[in-house]
Amino acid sequence: QKSYVLIILDVQMPGMDGLEATRRIRSSGFKNPIIALTAHALPSETQKSLVAGCNLHLTKPINRADLIGALSEQLTSYLKT
Repeated sequence: QKSYVLIILDVQMPGMDGLEATRRIRSSGFKNPIIALTAHALPSETQKSLVAGCNLHLTKPINRADLIGALSEQLTSYLKT
């Protein structure tokens, strides 16, 4: 029942991974940005995140400036629509 502007999901969560969570969130009609956060940095892993419906794939460890920049970019893009 809450409204979220942006979601950050860890890809490796217990129970349900972040990619499955993303697919379910997208199937419910959520159009806002979803960011995958993971230690997996291979291009194939990035592709999996994008195919699942994530707007962006960030790798850990991530520094504060990169995270803030990514959030700003996604929010700016979202607010333009």
